[in-house]
Amino acid sequence: MRSLATVASKGIVVKQTVSLTTASFYSKMRDIKSVEASQAGTGRSTFGAPAPSSQAGVPRRWAASEGIGRLDPNDYGGLSSLPHRHSASEPIMSLVIAIDGPAAAGKGTLARRLGQTLHLAYLDTGALYRAVGLMIVRAGGNPADEEAAAAAARQLDVDNLSDPALRSEEAGATASKVAAFDAVRVALLDFQRRFAQEPPAGLRGAVLDGRDVGSVVCPDAPVKIFVTASVDERARRRHAELQERGEDVMLPVVLSEIQERDERDQNRAVAPLLPADDAVILDTSALDVETAFKAALDIVARRAPDGEHLVRGIR
Repeated sequence: MRSLATVASKGIVVKQTVSLTTASFYSKMRDIKSVEASQAGTGRSTFGAPAPSSQAGVPRRWAASEGIGRLDPNDYGGLSSLPHRHSASEPIMSLVIAIDGPAAAGKGTLARRLGQTLHLAYLDTGALYRAVGLMIVRAGGNPADEEAAAAAARQLDVDNLSDPALRSEEAGATASKVAAFDAVRVALLDFQRRFAQEPPAGLRGAVLDGRDVGSVVCPDAPVKIFVTASVDERARRRHAELQERGEDVMLPVVLSEIQERDERDQNRAVAPLLPADDAVILDTSALDVETAFKAALDIVARRAPDGEHLVRGIR
């Protein structure tokens, strides 16, 4: 696996020295998420720009066989939006930003904010696998059973993706197990690619975060960022997050669970967790949320077509 070096702006690799405390990291994350919540139903995105409306007449429920995606209700159309369909003569020129990385590295917060700030659709691909895993557990099955996992993936419905339990440690652990099965990944892969190529609500592009977006789902994405952090720092962040939820868990237990998950993700036979050859590595171990976001914008400016124009006025 490639070494995970720290990357800074302007195409120069340097060592960032910005200090990060677990408390300040999650305090900033809470600020961002509280603003997102306060904007719900206002017709405006988190950072002040008007949110495009949902497409009219779109049915709410659609089966996994036709593709399932996770759209936050605040993210340009919400769960009721289907991918925008271009006409046969209309060229598809979607900007795709692929964000990958291990658990608790901060990729989800970073990807969501990039989508909102740049007016791009956002898809949390990990939610698909978390939902499949929870479906199996709640049915009394075993997430390590490939046949059960594949059947659940085919039955996955959009309503499964709104469950608050998707953010639980149990869901994360089951996701890593079912994601190792080729049949599950095949059942969910088509939708992810269609979402990226044909973003909902006619948006100009999409941000997808996961563990194999840049290497498998969207290998031709012009912008690929692999977000990582030291395992100790990731354990501290996850531990703080769990404490905020009122979950009583010891830090050594969280550390062990993250190490076990890294081992599974990095060594699975199908689409193992590793940065794409052309991905930019962004190590957030010593970065606060704002610094990590600015570094990501610099990467977009360098890699995306007309990237400097895209981020002008934001940085």
